[in-house]
Amino acid sequence: MEEQLKALATKLLPGQTLFTGRVARKDMVQYYSAADLFVFPGIGESLGMVYLEAQACGLPVVALDSPGVSQVVVSGRTGLLVGGDDEQAMAGAIRELLRSPELRTKLGEEGVNYVREHRNAQQNYQRLSDKLEEIVRNSSPRPHQ
Repeated sequence: MEEQLKALATKLLPGQTLFTGRVARKDMVQYYSAADLFVFPGIGESLGMVYLEAQACGLPVVALDSPGVSQVVVSGRTGLLVGGDDEQAMAGAIRELLRSPELRTKLGEEGVNYVREHRNAQQNYQRLSDKLEEIVRNSSPRPHQ
């Protein structure tokens, strides 16, 4: 649908859109950092790394409220999640963020904090390691039979 999207963008947002095509993974941070918000419905997402990447770069997120997305985006704290497949509600959430730089900033900052505090792989692995060590320490040795 790329050509249809380009035509629609040209009609509705002349001179305001940029279609980059494929972007190398190592360059993604530059694109996230240049944006004001991250909008991706996330249809069928099991766990959206793109949302974590966007939030880590300070972008508020707009997405559909689905189980995979709501695991990584906190509605009202790090972004706005829209129920169902409601395109009007999605457009309304985007409009709200575009009209409110203060809300964008607040959600973006909370997104950075959320990723740092709750989705930090090093911290999560350390917690897992600590729990496993605790289990080993607290288990009594089994007698040989």
